[in-house]
Amino acid sequence: YDDIRHEYRFNEALKGQIGRQSLITNSRQIFEDALSILTTVNPDFVETWRWVQRAKARSLTDMLAESNPPKGIVAALQLNPDSKLLLDDEITTSSKTSEAKPNERLELRRRLKELHDRMEKDQIFNDYLEFRQGRPIEVQDLEQILKQTKNADSVLFVDWFISQNQIWVTALKQENGPITTSVGMEVDKLSEFVTTNLSSAMFRSTLIDLPEIMRELDKLISPIAELCNPEDIVFLS
Repeated sequence: YDDIRHEYRFNEALKGQIGRQSLITNSRQIFEDALSILTTVNPDFVETWRWVQRAKARSLTDMLAESNPPKGIVAALQLNPDSKLLLDDEITTSSKTSEAKPNERLELRRRLKELHDRMEKDQIFNDYLEFRQGRPIEVQDLEQILKQTKNADSVLFVDWFISQNQIWVTALKQENGPITTSVGMEVDKLSEFVTTNLSSAMFRSTLIDLPEIMRELDKLISPIAELCNPEDIVFLS
């Protein structure tokens, strides 16, 4: 799957655009099916968090497919002769892939994977690979952060996702353990609320004239309120 995504990232413009749109649609369905299973059939917080973060990371890399890495990231790598050599090789191979004939791309993709594997072994490439590949935040990463954080019991990690037209929240706090629960609001209802009250034409007047109507969105954050104390720090993914 990742090889196919990479193929479309570096394919010729028109075919690449058509292929990406088709692949994005199909991959979105895969993620929705997986989350449906993890929330209703076989509940599993770790896997739910992982799938949500993978979906977001891949969506980001798909959107940035045609973009160049930030100049600051590239400049930092070019300061070191070894990292500059590896970076130049990766950029050259990527460029060749975009121009190669279909029968030549398999070998180029293998070469590109080898280069990325080498980059994985050197922390200096972390930011570059995150831009290129999109790296999800794993539960183990959060747990490691909590272990190194003073007053870790006052830290909460939160994310929202959609499954079967329902909005769900998944959260992790050291003293409570992980939770995944529906907020009791349908996506269609939320979309209708936003269109009616928070569009560019209505946003200002809603907040000034009808601020109380925003209470209709309390369901989105009520699970967080139940887990938090007023002085807690909340990280919204």
